[in-house]
Amino acid sequence: MIAAIAVGFFATGVMDLGGSLFARLGFMVKPDTRFLGRWFVRLASGRVRIRTTISQEPEERRERLVGLVCHYLIGAALAVIGLSVTRSVAGLLLYGVLTSVFAWFFMFPMMGFGFLASRAPKEAKLLRSSLINHFDYGVGLVVGLRLLSILQV
Repeated sequence: MIAAIAVGFFATGVMDLGGSLFARLGFMVKPDTRFLGRWFVRLASGRVRIRTTISQEPEERRERLVGLVCHYLIGAALAVIGLSVTRSVAGLLLYGVLTSVFAWFFMFPMMGFGFLASRAPKEAKLLRSSLINHFDYGVGLVVGLRLLSILQV
């Protein structure tokens, strides 16, 4: 379990590095964890759904920190689930991509962007960004698991 959590933290870091790289190359918009933090602060206060979009909501204290912590905790939790199901390269890459479904059908609508980001501004490139990020997460799971096996030998 601890190993899976460590791999999840690593994979989330790979996701963030990949997101920065692909954003610089213009393929996607770099994710901003402050919006995730803003959403979680709203959830903690009982507001589940955002009527406009999360980017139009007023800022919250420490939203960037809350978002970053939640982002890595989610990555760790998803790794525990994913690594309990498969440890194959193809399986982990597919699992990484499939975690996008959670964003498309739950997080995006709750943040005011609609199912499959249908209400998001086109320049946000949310679907593409989500796919790229979550594929990178899958790559991070594969590499993290391989590194872990090398270090434990």
